[in-house]
Amino acid sequence: HPTPQLRSPEQAADEVIALFKSPIAQGNHGEVVPQIDHALQAAQLARKANARDGEVLAALLHDVGHFCAPDENGSVEGIGVADHDDVGAGYLRGLGFSEAVIDIVEGHVDAKRYLVSRDERYTGRLSGVSTRSLEAQGGPMTSEEATNFEKTTRFEEKLRLRVWDEQAKVPGAQVEPIEGYRGLLVRDLSRTSA
Repeated sequence: HPTPQLRSPEQAADEVIALFKSPIAQGNHGEVVPQIDHALQAAQLARKANARDGEVLAALLHDVGHFCAPDENGSVEGIGVADHDDVGAGYLRGLGFSEAVIDIVEGHVDAKRYLVSRDERYTGRLSGVSTRSLEAQGGPMTSEEATNFEKTTRFEEKLRLRVWDEQAKVPGAQVEPIEGYRGLLVRDLSRTSA
């Protein structure tokens, strides 16, 4: 695991906010809303569900892997970075986010693979891009993979994030700007810093 770089929680939060304002975060990878809108909608859905702060942050940051390392290989035409869950988790770990946030972000693609394998109705709720990316991400889980995934930490939180992920694709939805999450970002980073 990369060791956290020497920056204050405030500096790390500002880096994340700047990343969300970058041109790549304005892209949509074929979805109906830009990445930043999708992230802000997911976080808003988590807040409306009275989710804990770590879940709200995971919802906000779940797709950060699509735009934190745009120059690296692994980008698949039309779907973004196939392993964006791992890329994003590594980025967040490097900034010093809590393991709770990182774990949920890291598990959100596996949650999709799990739900597709366990619930036929869920497959129908996937967007076209999410359906296309599923194959690049390993396809539906096998029965054994699904059973093992059920035993992972924060299993329920990962499934909840998946639901918000699929719902957070509403064009023109009113959302709080990314700056509105600065305090939450700083609190999580402060809790995990030395």
